[in-house]
Amino acid sequence: MEKPLLRCYEGGVGASLKYPEHSLYHFLVHSAKQFPDHPALTFYGKEIQYRELDDLSNRFANALRQFGIQKG
Repeated sequence: MEKPLLRCYEGGVGASLKYPEHSLYHFLVHSAKQFPDHPALTFYGKEIQYRELDDLSNRFANALRQFGIQKG
């Protein structure tokens, strides 16, 4: 498949990136430990720090479990 945008890349810029094989959860937990008070999200002027986002995501996951939703 032709990718015309690649013609606009400067020399030495690869056509793709290799991403680590980690889950989104892994990245969130790691960022919450390293940067707890840094902004994770900014939306319509409201900021949520990594610590708060990690807490909210854990609370949401626990609520889903209480409803019987399981991994997978």
